[in-house]
Amino acid sequence: MCKESPALSRRALLVGGGAAVAATAFGPVVPAYAHDKRKLRLHVLSDVHISDLYPVAMSDMRDSLADLDDAAPKADALVIIGDLTELGKQHHYPLLDLTLKTSVRPPRTYLAIGNHEYHGNEPVDLMRQRFLDYAGRDSVYYATSLKGIPFVFLGSEGIPTGETSGGTVTALLSDAQLDWFERTLKTVARPDRPTFVFLHQPPEITTQRDRLAAILRSAPNVVFFYGHLHTDLNWFAAGPDPSLLGNDEGYWRVQAPATTYINQKTRDANGTVGTLFQADWKQGLVVDVYDDSVVVRGRDTYQREWIETFQVAIPVARR
Repeated sequence: MCKESPALSRRALLVGGGAAVAATAFGPVVPAYAHDKRKLRLHVLSDVHISDLYPVAMSDMRDSLADLDDAAPKADALVIIGDLTELGKQHHYPLLDLTLKTSVRPPRTYLAIGNHEYHGNEPVDLMRQRFLDYAGRDSVYYATSLKGIPFVFLGSEGIPTGETSGGTVTALLSDAQLDWFERTLKTVARPDRPTFVFLHQPPEITTQRDRLAAILRSAPNVVFFYGHLHTDLNWFAAGPDPSLLGNDEGYWRVQAPATTYINQKTRDANGTVGTLFQADWKQGLVVDVYDDSVVVRGRDTYQREWIETFQVAIPVARR
């Protein structure tokens, strides 16, 4: 059964040019728009961690893709924002390919590199080239577009000084990559449409945090998607967290959750935040583009239900 429209509360707001959005205590709950007005639909996953070490990751990814297709059908593309494999080993990529080929999924797939693609304790150039060979690219960063919407993919170029292959977490971003990114945004970003930027890590877990954030702020209508943290999107039920979904930093940032383990945040009576590891949970995103807004909806692909506190219509600001 298709579950495209979440339940609405009685209060309604207007976002952009007439998108009806219902308000909850913690944020907007966004209904489905008229299908004939939608310009683009994406299914977005991160941190699928495919390998022979944890075979359940393959079925978790298949289940998530099947649920996204049931809940929000007719997507134009699938984006997986890194940690495609557990260790970036040679035999992990055929398992990823098998998982994709045996899944219900959109007709196009776009991939970003993650830190786990460098976890194989092998030469960095070899591990990076494996990803590139599988993705059919010659660089971990590149730009493309789909139905007139620019996609810009960034990616770690290796292992930063002070980290090791088996434990690297930080995205190594060169000056050359950020020079290219700055030039690219100046070319593709426009005030009448969104530009989607994808990087596995959030800016604060990169070697160039300040410069990356400044470039993201410099262009109109940038929506930055990242993964890496595995944070439960239900954390929004405890109150908004602009580091996961918000524009407090001058650009919109959206965390894509994992299809493997989820870190469920908790807060005790003293306000102390803790984390519970949830091995069975899996989540994803549905992203719909309209003339006046980008609608982002969190999806619990384990419980097969919308995460109503992680939904927003991002206005396309025409400035």
